Amino acid sequence: MLSRMSKGNRRDVLRREPHYEIAIFIMLILAFLFSAPDIQHLNQWTSIYYVLSYADFGFQSRLVIGSVIRLFTSYVSTRLIYTIITVFSVLFIVFVSLTLGRIARNISKNAGVSAEILIVIFIACPVAVQYLFNINNYGRFDLFSIVLTVCMLFCIKSRRAKWLVPALCALAVILNFNYVFMYLPVLAVAMICEYVTENKSKTRLLILILSCALSVALFIYFKSFAYSSDFKSIEEVKAYLGGITDVQGGETQVFYDLCYPLAKFYHRGTQTTYEWFFDLLMKYGLYMLFSTGPVFTVFIAFWLKAAKNARRKLKRAVLMLCLLAPAASLPMFLAIDWDRWVPTLFLSQFMLVLYFIASNDIDAAAALASLKKYFNRHSLLFAVLVLYSASSVFSNSYSVYVSVLSKYIDDFLSLA
Repeated sequence: MLSRMSKGNRRDVLRREPHYEIAIFIMLILAFLFSAPDIQHLNQWTSIYYVLSYADFGFQSRLVIGSVIRLFTSYVSTRLIYTIITVFSVLFIVFVSLTLGRIARNISKNAGVSAEILIVIFIACPVAVQYLFNINNYGRFDLFSIVLTVCMLFCIKSRRAKWLVPALCALAVILNFNYVFMYLPVLAVAMICEYVTENKSKTRLLILILSCALSVALFIYFKSFAYSSDFKSIEEVKAYLGGITDVQGGETQVFYDLCYPLAKFYHRGTQTTYEWFFDLLMKYGLYMLFSTGPVFTVFIAFWLKAAKNARRKLKRAVLMLCLLAPAASLPMFLAIDWDRWVPTLFLSQFMLVLYFIASNDIDAAAALASLKKYFNRHSLLFAVLVLYSASSVFSNSYSVYVSVLSKYIDDFLSLA
């Protein structure tokens, strides 16, 4: 009798336990099916990196995946690239769903505050991971950057695995040199938090310094010293790529990214850079401000409330550093991919919020409880926030971005 009751109780617990993973997976897979391009519209600027290897261009960033693929085949077709990207994207959706669902459930159990509000904001926000499925970003290595960042945040909390963080940071930069500005600030803040929490631990400080120094050193090396001198022109790159892939049109990107010094590239295109920067700021920037402003306002309110709850000045400074962390990512906006950088700002904030709450931080948990209490009293406001944000998820914000970019891209890439 007791055995039957215990089994029944377990079934009741399972029924009551929220299945966040299913809701997240359904919404992300719908966004994927709605946004992902077909093979005819695969972006050659992103897909070409699945072809390139270290044997072609030496030790440079963004060549890991291509090098692995080239171990198995000397010719990489568009169909193979499209299949690999699709498999990676679906696995990424599964990873995000399982990880976020597990974290949300643990927050509800351990921190004593429900995490539904965070899940809803994540699903509804137009600049969450869904940006990886649109025509311009399908196949971007940002996907691997996000996965590595989540894994490193888990490692930072572990006594033993924390020593893996410097090596994983190096791997992240090798996979994608933009990682230095995209998600390294998130890790730095998390490591600073652990340093403060453990009473200024020398071990934590050493890991922080090693991780940041190694990442910055690799970035400087890749963009200042590692460019290939084997290809003197775009025509040479095009001729070489023609023998290893049927991807058309990626030679310009490859030449300027891997065979041309970054400083020289921007120096020769300074005037063009200023023109498109301010044009993007006034058009795409304002559009994204109106689309994402309410969600970022929630993050600002969260960190201000958490900092107000903190009693120690040093802890308050760390929480305010979380709010200001996106400032470290601002140099990204000197590059043209603003439709990647804005989502990075959101995901960085979202990761930090989850990290502090999942770490059972009292001040962060109290801030989340305060937000939930506020939205419970103003349920209509929360409904408007969600509907307003969700209405932009399936909007064609990419057309706003392209309308500006198309005016300058030909001039910007015709500098040599």
